[in-house]
Amino acid sequence: MGRAAFGDEFLNEAAQTRGHGGSGVKKTAGCIVFEGAGAEGLSPLTRARAVYEIRVGPETILERLERLLQIRATGLCVRPALATATATRDPRPINPRVRAGDRVINAGWRPDGRVALPRDAHAAYCDGELAHARLDDRAASEFNKIIAEGRAEALMHAVAHLPRIEAGGRMTRHAWDMIASLKNDLTEGMSSGRRRPPARSRRGVTIVKPARAHVAADCAFQGPCTLDATDGPILIERGVRIGAYAVIEGPAYIGRDTRINPHAWLHGANAVGPVCKLGGEIDGCLFEGFSNKQHAGFLGHSWIGSWVNLGAGTTNSDLKNTYGTVRVRRGGDEIDTGQMFFGALIADHVKTGIGTLLPTGAVLDFAAVAAIGGLLPSYVPPFSWLTGDGVRAGDPQKLLDVARKMMSRRGIEMSEADATVFLRVAGEGAARR
Repeated sequence: MGRAAFGDEFLNEAAQTRGHGGSGVKKTAGCIVFEGAGAEGLSPLTRARAVYEIRVGPETILERLERLLQIRATGLCVRPALATATATRDPRPINPRVRAGDRVINAGWRPDGRVALPRDAHAAYCDGELAHARLDDRAASEFNKIIAEGRAEALMHAVAHLPRIEAGGRMTRHAWDMIASLKNDLTEGMSSGRRRPPARSRRGVTIVKPARAHVAADCAFQGPCTLDATDGPILIERGVRIGAYAVIEGPAYIGRDTRINPHAWLHGANAVGPVCKLGGEIDGCLFEGFSNKQHAGFLGHSWIGSWVNLGAGTTNSDLKNTYGTVRVRRGGDEIDTGQMFFGALIADHVKTGIGTLLPTGAVLDFAAVAAIGGLLPSYVPPFSWLTGDGVRAGDPQKLLDVARKMMSRRGIEMSEADATVFLRVAGEGAARR
């Protein structure tokens, strides 16, 4: 995202902020996005990725914050265990030291719209958690200590002496919060930013509401299909291939180099990251990217991580027969989502076999393998190997080899930093068993 994408307010402020009110504001104020205490509540999404890397509609949490706050993050604060791996994905400083005058912004904070951040030192709260702050010398010193120690839950102590204000918006505490807001996130995210030309007519392609459908010039339609933007915009990125008789209903975002198979039906708001292969019926789902659900079967109101492969006929339930709210089990805890529609959390590197059935609110944790058809348990622990003989602990090194092979098939080599994170998650999973 380039500098021109932001207004002049932040850039001007950075050049003019020395000595305001004795608060220690320096000439070039930094803007640091940090993981708050809620990172654990977003597991398994956050096992191997920072909170700010999670996709929300057509953009990541970080990109959304930058757009709505009209800022450019100059540094990123993450859990120490992820610092090396995240540095391979973003060139900005990871866990930098902050100074007086710097802004710090919680990646879990969801502003309702564009927000003008106060210039003076302050601490803004949302739902009882620090949303953003502008630091003085004392707060910067405390913040640096807490980040170095990996104690995100203590960050509010660093700014307790600063003038307190309400931030508005809300905090994202669970994965299902993002599924519940997916339709709004898609519509807002695709309606903002640069203007795109409406989809041009193509032979055999039916486009309903073409002014709201935007298709990259090199997108290949391989037969008759339908794009219906009646209920929301559609954005299809470069390199996408769409098979014959596929139907895509808006709002929908299809990331670069994704393949939509013949007869696929995407409806009810879907966000698809790059390099996915999709087929069957998909309703209200969020794919991080580099994942496959190629075959027939229903997948609804679910979050799907990266490097996932769902076998033929994999199907989930996203609605209880009682029409009650869906409960989700994570480890030993069971949590009421408050949502009538919620399907599954399918973490990074998960694999399912043919004919796999997922109960309402299922959680398939990091690198779990379901090598059996039929109904799965509501929770499958990380690095589990599920067969007809029951659940056993998978071999982390063998599962790492499988992950490397899947990535190499996409022309990507797993970094040593990511391999270290992969095995660390395995160790954490073993400790919880």
